[in-house]
Amino acid sequence: MPAWSSSRRSSSSWRTGFVSRPRSKSTARRSAPGPERGSCRDENAKIGDPIHILGFPGVVLTHELLNSTAKVEASVTNGAVSGFKQDVQNQPVIQTDAPAAWGNSGGPAVNAQGDIVGVLTFVSLAPGAEGSIVQGFNFIIPADAVKEFLRGTKVDLGERSPFNEKWFSGLRKFFGDDWSGALEDIKAADRLQPEFPDLRRLMTEAGDKIKNPPPRPFPWRPVGGAVVLLIVGAAVVVVFQRMRWDRLRMNPADLLRLSSGGMQPALLDVRDSMLYRASPYRVPGAVRVNPDQLESELVARGIDRARTVVTCCIADERNSARVARRLLALGYSEVHVLKGGLGGWAQAGLPLEPKPLGD
Repeated sequence: MPAWSSSRRSSSSWRTGFVSRPRSKSTARRSAPGPERGSCRDENAKIGDPIHILGFPGVVLTHELLNSTAKVEASVTNGAVSGFKQDVQNQPVIQTDAPAAWGNSGGPAVNAQGDIVGVLTFVSLAPGAEGSIVQGFNFIIPADAVKEFLRGTKVDLGERSPFNEKWFSGLRKFFGDDWSGALEDIKAADRLQPEFPDLRRLMTEAGDKIKNPPPRPFPWRPVGGAVVLLIVGAAVVVVFQRMRWDRLRMNPADLLRLSSGGMQPALLDVRDSMLYRASPYRVPGAVRVNPDQLESELVARGIDRARTVVTCCIADERNSARVARRLLALGYSEVHVLKGGLGGWAQAGLPLEPKPLGD
């Protein structure tokens, strides 16, 4: 990379104004690297790509209507890559129409992704001894040339800046509503690089939020997620209970096969007393058991826990299910419910038998 210096041509021609003179390798000093998310590259730059120049133009620094904060708060101008040229020493330069002025020297030029494309170095001046800067024709040393210039110096492009560490940590905490943590990190950054307006502004905002916390919005997402989980859990429980209940149900044909196979089950008629008295029929072989006196009647009829038990009521199977659950709780392992009850048996075309007299 050449060591840029001022030059002047005849008054009738355009002149080049060099707004900076990079240090030689022997005098290059360590400096804080740029933002964490950016990188230093220019290989993908194309004509028309947006470009932003950051710097401290003299017109702003010396403006009579601006206060001292202008000296520590960078200005940003916007434009695009407008060409790729070579200087008089055949070194590549990037042309841009982004505005620049005296004082923008050495300012980074970044693309829309925050990558450093290069360093602004010289502008174009109008003809004449007092020629002013002609905007739209400014030139950038590519990032690759800057990296090559720094090769072998003490500058470590991969070094993490202590200021950036605290600054970005403070930003993350601030926007994560951890205002006390943000204030601590921002104060640490301010001690490293004092008097930056952005730091002062964020410290003030964090302090205000600590004293007067803003109302927190209703946590719709976690509450909604919890509601969805409860609904899903309830549905799983219902499905599981339904599957478990379906395993207990036995249709009339299965009851007949079980009875004819030599394993005579205990068929319990557990209809409500009023319904039982009003009906003249029952399933053949059924034994009347009052659901309210279940345990004593099981003992009286000698139905032990090793025997298969089938409960029977009416079509809604409500009493059958209630008695079946009590039987399982009492330790009966083979418990079933006659599907459809007395009505299901009759609809299957199977015979009914009259109840005994006085039953």
